[in-house]
Amino acid sequence: MGDFIDFVYNSDLIYIIRLIIAIICGFIIGMERETKNKDAGTRTHGVVALGSCLCMILSEYGFQEYNSVDPTRIAAQVVSGIGFIGAGIIFVRRDNNISGLTTAAGVWATAIIAMTIGTGMILLGIAGTLLVVILQWSLGKLKYKFNFSNEERVHLTTTNKLFNLENLIQYLEKLNIHIVYLESEKINMSETDIEVLITYPENFDKWSMYDKLKEIDGIKNIRM
Repeated sequence: MGDFIDFVYNSDLIYIIRLIIAIICGFIIGMERETKNKDAGTRTHGVVALGSCLCMILSEYGFQEYNSVDPTRIAAQVVSGIGFIGAGIIFVRRDNNISGLTTAAGVWATAIIAMTIGTGMILLGIAGTLLVVILQWSLGKLKYKFNFSNEERVHLTTTNKLFNLENLIQYLEKLNIHIVYLESEKINMSETDIEVLITYPENFDKWSMYDKLKEIDGIKNIRM
């Protein structure tokens, strides 16, 4: 057993193990985002974790024979470069509200966690993963629990052949939900994105509305 452990630590296998752990951590963070129908999900977080971990391993161990090379330069570029992905996730909506900040921060944190694992601090990376998931999940719950605003933004992806906008409007009216504005944008020949800003009555269970919206023909995806 001892010989096997020595073999693992003295070969490239230890780096592969770090990569796998980093991907798993990225996958876990991305899975939490996917449950909330965010654009950056398991694949994005997993690839970011893989690339960041690989860059960190390369930075720390790939240039050991070159004494004049700064081994931290690649790692520094990962930290700044991940900002380009984050910038693509964050965008300002038509009502001037900013969306995607939490997901972008999660992608950035995923990169840092993967870099931590790449240096060999695996336990610290796993702890960071758990803390990120706990923060994103629990604080989101608290936000909805103590949110006193009766305003909600709903994003729908619909199938053009099956969806009837009038059915959606009639359903919302039955629930005494007021539509502040509604905008649609055609994605392709078969799908359309619809953004609806609504206000609902006090003590209204918006999650029951979410379940009912899924029953309307032609609604493919819902984000709230």
